[in-house]
Amino acid sequence: MQRERDLEPVRPTRAEACPAPAAPVALELDPAADEVVVDSAAEAANAANEELNRLFRNYQRTRVEHQQLKHDKADAEVIRKHREVVEKIRDELIVRNVRLVKYVAGRMAIGLPASVSYDDLVSDGLFGLIDAVEKFNPDLKIQFPTYAKTRIKGAILDALRTGDWAPRSVRQKARKLEEATVELEVSLGRPPTDEEICVKMGVRPAELHKLRQDLHKTILRSLDERDEDGEGAVSLSDMVEFRGGPGPEATVEQSELRRIIAEEINKLPEQQRLVISLYHYEKLTMREIGKVLGVTDSRVSQVHTAAVRRLRVRLSALRGKAAPEPDEE
Repeated sequence: MQRERDLEPVRPTRAEACPAPAAPVALELDPAADEVVVDSAAEAANAANEELNRLFRNYQRTRVEHQQLKHDKADAEVIRKHREVVEKIRDELIVRNVRLVKYVAGRMAIGLPASVSYDDLVSDGLFGLIDAVEKFNPDLKIQFPTYAKTRIKGAILDALRTGDWAPRSVRQKARKLEEATVELEVSLGRPPTDEEICVKMGVRPAELHKLRQDLHKTILRSLDERDEDGEGAVSLSDMVEFRGGPGPEATVEQSELRRIIAEEINKLPEQQRLVISLYHYEKLTMREIGKVLGVTDSRVSQVHTAAVRRLRVRLSALRGKAAPEPDEE
């Protein structure tokens, strides 16, 4: 019995099984370490700015030297090589700062309609970046990113105004309409009525209607855009009537009419068929046809009139307006 008690496992006490939680370790923040990180970031930014200014000074110096070589009428090969150096430095400055164009274009695209492509904004902004590289003066106490962003935004706005056929006054009124609508929605808690918008803007209902019509004209939609909600997902070009020429139905009808006329001409008597062919296809006059057939002009005219009458009667009969066929002359 004593031996069995000695072999029983020793059970831990409640205190040993559930030890008290350890005391939380206090995390001490080191302000000095934060200052070191901030100082390091500032130093890196200053170093990058100094490197960029050094590159701009080198660009300006090489441009002045290039102009001097052209003024002194130096050797063409020397001028060409020096121009390549200038262009290489300029290209490096542009490549280093392309990110500014993407940043400005992305910010501006947020407030523009979906019809305006982001890639188009970037393309227009590149012209602003090139202009900024050409005109930036590193001796001024301004950083190039700040200067370039203004130029890039201006180039994009100029391109948007050039491609926008709506007058600026319409755009200003549209902005006022949008601001008034938003303010009324916030204050009323619901979409405002036209009367409330007119009172807010101080305009008459007719003027508000005219403004909306002008705004509707400025909306762009691609003819290739497809209405996915519609049946068959047809595009706008499929629903627009083509007025540049005869449509497919008219083309088929004209082709069928030519075939019928050709068959009816072949059914005419030989003399009438010959007169029709010489007059309408060979473009001969009545006198010339008379000489060919050995008859007078008046006889040619009679034969032509009879042939045309016969064709008209037969075509009318084919269209459901049957008429008695005249006797052959």
